[in-house]
This record gives sequence, structure tokens and C-alpha cells, in this order.
Amino acid sequence: MKKKTWLPTILATMLAASVLAACSDTTKKATEPEQTKETLPENLNKTGFPIVTKPITLKMMGAKTANQLVWGEMAFFKEIAKQTNINFEFDTPAAESYKEKLRLKFASGSLPDVLFGANLLPEDEILFGGQGQLIPLEKLIAEYAPNLQKLLADSPDIRRNITTPDGHIYSLPFIDAPGAFGVYPKLWINETWLKNLNLTMPKTTDELIAVLKAFKDGDPNKNGKPDEIPMSFHLVAANGVPDIQSVLQNAFGFTGNLTVDQDKVRFAPYESQYKAYLTFMNRLYAEGLLDKEGYSQTVQQKNAKGNANRIGVVAAGGPFQVVGNNLDKDFNILPPLTSAVNQKAFSVRNNYLTKGTFAITSSNPNPEATIRWVDYLYSKEGSMLVSQGMEGKHFEYIDNGQGLKALVPDGANPAEFRGTISPNAGTFIPRVNEPIFKLNQYKLQETNPLNYHIDTETKKKLEPVARDSFPLTYFTLEEQQQLKVLETDLTTYVNEMSGKFIVGDASLDSKWSEYVAMLEKMKVKQYVELYQKAYDRWKSASK
Repeated sequence: MKKKTWLPTILATMLAASVLAACSDTTKKATEPEQTKETLPENLNKTGFPIVTKPITLKMMGAKTANQLVWGEMAFFKEIAKQTNINFEFDTPAAESYKEKLRLKFASGSLPDVLFGANLLPEDEILFGGQGQLIPLEKLIAEYAPNLQKLLADSPDIRRNITTPDGHIYSLPFIDAPGAFGVYPKLWINETWLKNLNLTMPKTTDELIAVLKAFKDGDPNKNGKPDEIPMSFHLVAANGVPDIQSVLQNAFGFTGNLTVDQDKVRFAPYESQYKAYLTFMNRLYAEGLLDKEGYSQTVQQKNAKGNANRIGVVAAGGPFQVVGNNLDKDFNILPPLTSAVNQKAFSVRNNYLTKGTFAITSSNPNPEATIRWVDYLYSKEGSMLVSQGMEGKHFEYIDNGQGLKALVPDGANPAEFRGTISPNAGTFIPRVNEPIFKLNQYKLQETNPLNYHIDTETKKKLEPVARDSFPLTYFTLEEQQQLKVLETDLTTYVNEMSGKFIVGDASLDSKWSEYVAMLEKMKVKQYVELYQKAYDRWKSASK
């Protein structure tokens, strides 16, 4: 920047003043500089609808799920095109092949203009943002996206969770309601079985073992057959671990495989308390308290056992998902447990943000109009349109707008009906959920008793003792390259050995030290250090 010299400026000002004094009012007005006008991109309206005066067409790519209508025929895209003058050409591979095809697009440089329901991983944002294929959004947000700008100003946690280490925002999130019961992993216990056997609700891992033994031997379903499965599970496809693990680990002091205590990152499978967890699980398996088919069965096979009233404890968003609507009322949430290595009961509250749902690429000729388009989805009206459809056609308000009712046609499948509205059915898309969540909570006991059951149990047993899960962090490109090598090997080894320890194929007494030594050989300390750096950056961003 050039250093300013003030003397010429003062002299020029004095000279201008003397000239102006001798001029008429008309001359004075003519010599004053015109007011600076904001320069907007051609065809763009900064506020209101339509967003662009003349219609434009952009290319959009996203993952289509099986229950969704062709995107171009969805009610949301048709209606918002009328309002905004922005149309799309759609490229929507099946969800199963979407990631591969998206990466091919990046590799070839033949990019769509918009990624919607993008399912971008943090490493995608770092890599493709760093290469300039995804454009930074923070300046566009500040200038053209008032809903998002207010959201980020009011919720600094959201901003830091979507800001990469280079200081840019490359994608936008789905933002769930912080009070939504879906963010809490849950175990459900058949309380009718407890009553049938005159048992009390367990509070510790030892008490749970005693209850499960009674379930196994006491015929709590009263059918005269020894067919009860005290605790059932299946392997989660995303990570290959039992679906009950995320909750049972809490009893041993872990919020997940990555846990933070007093700002120190811990990797659960490397900690001594993890041995206590595996010892507990091995005992369940050895004593027939854990479903012997859990490591091989499908979700459908587990659910069949639940519908036959054979399961005592199970993991699920809601019990009806496993045991059916009729038995749902028999199950209540198993309260958080303590153990010999952890005396403080707590639940875990998962992150309510889903990152990477929307991005603008460097191919987009109208980024200002595009950010205005997506900003609408972060308003109540826009979120209602993209999630619920059009009032009077897809939903109606009840009791003076306090609640809403979906207008599902008679005989229609509700999931398929939602799939005609927008990609919101089955895909995380950019929007804010809190306004819709509040409407759906109205008279929930009457409109959705199954969800009311989940909500009341969550508020009573989990919310008061909740801890946050590991935060949504980013890594630098260099860190990502290191993690890619470390994480795959560590995860594979931990899952393999955990399974062997639980079913007894490897002895915890004789093999634990060998297991720990192998983790160290696989550079587990370096792995933890990388997460510690990412956590420290995340933490400092809030100051």
C-alpha cells in the first residue's frame, strides 16, 4: 500500500472550496461526485424473487436413492424454478455408484455447476477446495446469503465446524434441531420382561449381566420355550462393529473410539479401559447372553427375532424398528450404565450437523445467484418447501399453524410419497431442520405415538447426562495423507482383534500386551497426535 501524503490533499481541498464558493448551485451539483452504486452481476436481483431476471439453467449432480422420483419431476425443483428463474439439468447416479462417478468428474475436470445432497467428506473439501475445483463460499455468504450469514453469526460452532484449516468454507451442512432425539444412540430393554421376572432396571454393567441371565433362563416371554435372546445385535455396514458397541462403550468411559477428556484426545482401543469393555463383552458371549448369530446376521434376520418377542435388549433409533409396532410399548431406554472403571453414567449426543451436503464448483458461471438459491433453504419457508412440499398439496398446517399434517394419498407408501417431493427423502440436503422439528413435535403423542415414546424416553434418561461426541474436525492435506495410511490399517486390526477377543478366539489374558504392542508398531501414537492437532485447531477456533 502506498504511503499517503496529506499536504497536497489539504491544498487541493482548499482550492476546491474557493472554486465552489464562486459557483452557482447548479455548478456545485454538477461538480460533486455521484453516490457509489453497488455493482451487481448482470441479471441478478440481490433480494426477493425471482433471483435472476432472465431464466438460467445450471448443471446439478447428486445421489438418487431408490425411493426417489426422477429429480427433474420432483415438486420442489418445479416450484422453486418458478419462484427463482433458476432451472437445472440433473445428473443423479444411484447412491451406490455416486461417489465413484463424482470422483471421476473431479479427475476429468468436467464438473457440474452445483453439488446437491453432495455427501462430500472432509478430505474431499480439503483436496478439491485446495485444487480450486470447489469455490470458497464465505464471501458469497456474507454478500448474498442473509439467512446463512445470520445463522453463522448466531451459532459460531456451526461456522467453525464447516471452516477448513485454510480458513475457507467449501460446503454447506444439513443442520438438525439440537433437541432432536435422533442424535442420541440408544439401547432399548424389554421392561415387560423385567416386570414378568420381578427385576429392577440395571444401573451397572454387573447388574445388566444379572438381568440378561434372568432373561436367558426365566422364560420372560412366557411361551414355555427357551428361545429368548438376552441381547441381540448386527454389524454396522459403515464400520464393521456391533451396533450395540457405541452405547456399551459409554459405561467404560468412552464417547466413541475417539474420546476427549479435559481437551486430551484418547483412542479407546488403545486404553486399558477398553480391555475392561472387551472382558465384559467376552463374558456376555461366553455365557450365552449375546446373540451368537450377531456377527453374521442381517438387519432383517435380527428384526424377525424382535417381532417374535425373543429379544431382551437391542440397539435402535426406536424399538418398533426391530420389534414392530405392537411390541414397541414393552421397550424403554436402558439408562446409561457405570462400571468398575467408570463411576459416572453418561450418554452421548452425536453432532447435529451433517457436513458436505452442498457445494459450488469452479465451473459455475453464476455463483452469486446459486448462493442466493441455496440460502432460501435455510429459511423456514425454504426448508418447509424442500422437506414438506407445498401447502395444501403435500401438507397442511393444523391448529393455526402450530403443527402440520402430511397429506399422504390413501393407500400410498409414506416414504414413496416423500420421494416425489424432493431429495430430502433419503438424502441429507442443505437446510435447517429446527422449524420443521418444532412443527412435528406439536401434539406428537396424538400424531406419532411411536416418536413420542422415543422423545419422552430420551428427554428423561439421556439428555440430562449427555456428553458430546468427538467434534467435526478437518485435517490439512498433509495430515490427511498420513491418516489415510494409518487409519485403514489400525481400524482393520482393531475390528479384527476386538471380534476375536469377544468370541474367545484370542485370550485377553495372554494376548492383550501383544495387541497393544502391535498398535504401537502401527503408529497409534502418531494417529492420536494427528487427531489432537485437529481437535486443538477446532478448539482454538471458538476463542
